Amino acid sequence: MKTKKVDRFGHAGKSWHEKEAYKNFLASKFYLDKTECETVDTNKTDESSFEEEKIEPTKIQKKSKWLKAKDFLYDNWVVSILGGIISGVILLAITGYIAVNKEQGIQGEKILGIEKSIEEIKKDSKENLNNFNLLKEGFNVFKAEVSKDLEFIRNKLKL
Repeated sequence: MKTKKVDRFGHAGKSWHEKEAYKNFLASKFYLDKTECETVDTNKTDESSFEEEKIEPTKIQKKSKWLKAKDFLYDNWVVSILGGIISGVILLAITGYIAVNKEQGIQGEKILGIEKSIEEIKKDSKENLNNFNLLKEGFNVFKAEVSKDLEFIRNKLKL
């Protein structure tokens, strides 16, 4: 009779002697020094064979805000990037709006200052024109008096 080669695809059976020896080996290997506890009277329902431990639920620690934000950013990175870009654009627009209004305010103040200067120049020019007219009249009077004096002197010299 040809013996079958035992490999992982073949099955090698065991005799009942080998099976008993294996069971005894396992029983001796895992034999633990056991202590017997008191027997439980199944008729009594108010006793138990073990002490009940008080189960105190552990306080569940909440996640920190930093960890929540980190988890959100990790889970929603596309939304986070788009939100960051949109926030940057909005911040840039607000900053630009404020800068433009500031510049308009500065330009408006400069324009008001120039308008006041123009009003003062107009007022000064009117005063200067009045002074010029007074000087002109005074010069005409002086010219008339000098011409009369010169005529008087000529008349005196001709005589």
